[in-house]
Amino acid sequence: MPEDLQPGDPRRLGGYRLLSRLGRGGMGTVYLGEDDDGQKAAIKVINQELATDTAFAERFRQEVRAARRVRRFCTAPVLDAELDRPPYYVVTEFITGPTLQDAVESEGPLRGSDLEGLAVGMATALSAIHDAGLVHRDLKPTNVLLSSFGPRVIDFGIARALDSLTTVTRTGQLVGTPAFLAPELINGADVTPAADVFSWGCVLAFAGTGRGPFTGRTLPEILHRVVYEPPDLEGLDRSLRDIVEASLAKDPKARPGVPELLTRLTGHRPDAPGPATEVPVGASTGGRQQPPTITMHAPVPVARAHRVARVRYPLPPPPRPRKRSPGLGFGLFAIVTVLIVLAVLAVSAFVWMMRTLVSGSGTSADPPRSGVTAPPGQGGDDVPAKFLGTWHGSIDQKGLSKSPYPVVLTLTRGRIGAVVGRSSYTTLRCVGELKLTKASADRLVVEEHIRTGRLNCTDTVITLRYRTGRRIDYSFENPTGHGVLTH
Repeated sequence: MPEDLQPGDPRRLGGYRLLSRLGRGGMGTVYLGEDDDGQKAAIKVINQELATDTAFAERFRQEVRAARRVRRFCTAPVLDAELDRPPYYVVTEFITGPTLQDAVESEGPLRGSDLEGLAVGMATALSAIHDAGLVHRDLKPTNVLLSSFGPRVIDFGIARALDSLTTVTRTGQLVGTPAFLAPELINGADVTPAADVFSWGCVLAFAGTGRGPFTGRTLPEILHRVVYEPPDLEGLDRSLRDIVEASLAKDPKARPGVPELLTRLTGHRPDAPGPATEVPVGASTGGRQQPPTITMHAPVPVARAHRVARVRYPLPPPPRPRKRSPGLGFGLFAIVTVLIVLAVLAVSAFVWMMRTLVSGSGTSADPPRSGVTAPPGQGGDDVPAKFLGTWHGSIDQKGLSKSPYPVVLTLTRGRIGAVVGRSSYTTLRCVGELKLTKASADRLVVEEHIRTGRLNCTDTVITLRYRTGRRIDYSFENPTGHGVLTH
């Protein structure tokens, strides 16, 4: 949600009066602005420490000039920018609507036509981005906005011009969100549009299942799974599973290009292909990047609408949309245009179902949506009294994490099959519910279902053993983790 301007924030930039803060990311602060005609815009102001970096300033200019060439459909187009003197900033269209992350956190995974419409919309946006000579490099659920006219891909703040990346990027710097990065970005290999295809598959899997295809409790574990292990696509709509699986191939050359994605999704073949996935970023310089270090960037929240439209596309066989909570409405999605080089692929409009979104933030800092006490009528004493209360400790995953990470467990009364507690991993920004499956005098087995922060943590089964001295041994498998909790 927008926040008030802080002391030291600019009040006006160029032709825009600043109204509030929308958020802060790795490159700068995003403000809500308004021009003299009352038109709203999102204004990203680059951090001062970056603005004084000569190499960064030149890269920023290149990126903004390239971003201005991106077609408007399915993206947030660049409206204005200051490229000559600090403070550097870029102005984009303000999109009203929640992020895909918020939508899935609030209402759960998308199904049927909702998911198909998202797949086409994101692929269409990538077509426009690649056609302008860019690779997004950080396509993730927080960079997809669900507007009333369909999905919009935003934030070219870390996109790189295809013909200039290698010459201006610091050696070994990785920018992006690890769970949605292609293996070649992690390994420091050549970057091509195929990297965005991999991220497209990751985001679509998250939208359709509520979790990323490569999850883990620690950063090393996530990176290992991205590079070496097959994706977890359990629960993804069958009609999209094959194309998502193909997009997540470890070898960039084995992935379908964006034109093929659109052909398979819509049943229409574009007249001209977009950039081939084999063309490497910085091909003119011929260099390969060194193995990167990780630079984490916080997601930038956006103002959210109360309702969001999803579009239905003719993917055979069309699944029936699932029932939504009260408040459904109808609307008409006009046209989604697919431009690949010179060809414009018009996709006919269909009727969609609009579902009501729960207002408020769905980020990992939120509390879980369900309470930690057992549901009415299911209270009982299957949980021994000595387990009750709040327990603190650290979890160690040897070989997967450099150091232990903190955990807080709160356990309450309840019978087997009921929710009897909550888990919180502050550094991982994960919160889960604990469902009791087995109980004895000194041992509990609970299923942990992650409710927020599902990009960083996965559901698991936890065993809790009571020890003398008011201690609990905490352990889980696949992968192994262990800790000792105290009251």
